[in-house]
Amino acid sequence: MVNTLGNGARTWGNALVHASEVITSEACSGGLCHELGPEQLTALTRSAPVNGATAYVVRHFGRFNFTGVSMLPPTRTFSGREMLLATGAEPFEPGLVPAIGGVLSARSVIG
Repeated sequence: MVNTLGNGARTWGNALVHASEVITSEACSGGLCHELGPEQLTALTRSAPVNGATAYVVRHFGRFNFTGVSMLPPTRTFSGREMLLATGAEPFEPGLVPAIGGVLSARSVIG
């Protein structure tokens, strides 16, 4: 499995997939330590919306239950390009991407 971005929407389900290998870029993996964890996000969504940021989190994430989500970090990282022979995709770290360490595959770019 390839995590394409280092945020909870892409990584918190790793443990549910039961993949033998979880692959992502080094930049994406490094960015995971800057993200809120499931417990932190749950606590934030249950808090009073005292400012714009917490109001946004409560409004957009409050309906989700992150209790019991277990974090499974990547088992393999790469920098630059890496060929995945099992799928024939070629992940790479593009120079300009809106998220740190975003991973694209040649197939997703070509068609």
